[in-house]
Amino acid sequence: MNDKNYEIDELLKVKNLRKTGVFVFFMSTEPGFEWVENKYFAGDRNDKSRLRDLIHEVIGMTNSNYLNNQVLNDVNNNLISIDKFEWIKEDSVASAYCWVMLNNIKLLTPMSDKYTHVIQQSNVVKPTVNSWSDNKELRNLPVSQQIEFIKSKFGIKENHVSTEEMYRDFQTVFDHMNLRFGEKENVINMLKDEWIKSFTAVKNIKWLSKDNDDACNWAWDYICNYSVDNIKISVWPLRFFNPESSGDKYICFYAALRAWNDNPGGKKYFLYSLKKAWQQRSFRKKQKNKKTLSCSLDDEVKKHLEELAETYEMTITDLVTRLIENEYRTPKK
Repeated sequence: MNDKNYEIDELLKVKNLRKTGVFVFFMSTEPGFEWVENKYFAGDRNDKSRLRDLIHEVIGMTNSNYLNNQVLNDVNNNLISIDKFEWIKEDSVASAYCWVMLNNIKLLTPMSDKYTHVIQQSNVVKPTVNSWSDNKELRNLPVSQQIEFIKSKFGIKENHVSTEEMYRDFQTVFDHMNLRFGEKENVINMLKDEWIKSFTAVKNIKWLSKDNDDACNWAWDYICNYSVDNIKISVWPLRFFNPESSGDKYICFYAALRAWNDNPGGKKYFLYSLKKAWQQRSFRKKQKNKKTLSCSLDDEVKKHLEELAETYEMTITDLVTRLIENEYRTPKK
């Protein structure tokens, strides 16, 4: 049994669910096999028994080793090692970031970073002789249109609530794009480089932690409503997110900010404005229940107060508060 026959046999046994699914999808775009699409998307695509029946039916009707081998070549050229996705899967912010960057590939998108440039220049597999002559739904589409085509077929929405959805749909779209051999690995490597570089521009903010619901909700509202001199500033990656929990808002905040790569100066000013706004908010909250107390003290008493504050490493305000509260709580005869 040659290698191709062995691989076909492995597909028939559904030994690799991911590979089998991509094979069926690619075959569904072949002329005369449009019916496969309806069957493939009509039920659970992760049901091995159902997929096994479908792929037996598909391969049984081809009567062409050439077609099977051609589609299998496309599958092998487009499925990169699952290990290449680990850095995305293991980091929720990376998952959200990659979802944005994948959806940023539009026909008129400015090539503002190397990743966008690489994927826009990627070569789509061209139609082969006796194949794809009447069907222009996938292989001969530009990458940006392939992405939209795949999203429509899989019912993938553009904006997401959870990062689990983002990672799942990123891998689904990426797996089913049809590029030339080696180009997907090039794209994923370049994307990882851009992700690492994004930390230089946007480091973790000290006061913003995932377990601080108040800070997460406030930061998300701030970036969604960001304006300069009463002019609303569009942070375009936000349109791909619809987080509900404070934890997901934290993730989407960082992903949007790191993916917002077309205005470095604007990003720096945003971070400066964000810091100042948070400091002002924190100050106002501290002052909310405080009243100003004005009184005159002898020079000697004031000196003693300052010495006590220094000894206890406290501000004068905190020291006076402590002295009054201690005296107030002392039992009176």
